[in-house]
Amino acid sequence: MTYEVVLEGRTALVHIRAVNGGYAVSVDEGAEVMWSARRLGEAEWMMGQGGPGRAVGLHLNGERAELQISGHSLRAKVSDPRKSALDALGGAGSGDVVSPMPGVVVRIPVSQGDVVAEGEVLIVVEAMKMENEFKSPCSGVVSEVLVTVGEALDSGARLIHVEPDE
Repeated sequence: MTYEVVLEGRTALVHIRAVNGGYAVSVDEGAEVMWSARRLGEAEWMMGQGGPGRAVGLHLNGERAELQISGHSLRAKVSDPRKSALDALGGAGSGDVVSPMPGVVVRIPVSQGDVVAEGEVLIVVEAMKMENEFKSPCSGVVSEVLVTVGEALDSGARLIHVEPDE
């Protein structure tokens, strides 16, 4: 899973995957570091890197995270960039589907002229090793398909336009 973490004004992408009773963690495409982790309580973990570890307190409230590590308090904003990007899509009456992240088009199950329902999958884009389905923001007719399968996208690229039903 990939998270966007904002801590002390710095934004980083943190990649976490479960492995052998612990986690492999990398920051901003850096080298993976292995962490052992054992839950101590509802909001407390014992975490370490090959040694005895240290207690880490963690409280999550939406996208806000409060941590206590060795007596130091940290506050961070933690979000799933894929979820944020997909939530940003759609918008009543807006027929544009825009990629909020760079990626590669892997599937386009609709064509120009197709009638689509709100929420129907229009295009699939691979970003950060995950396939993201972009759905129609409204019911209507696909009036433009602006990309092709295999095309690399920049953040903000217009993908498809749906002419909304009246």
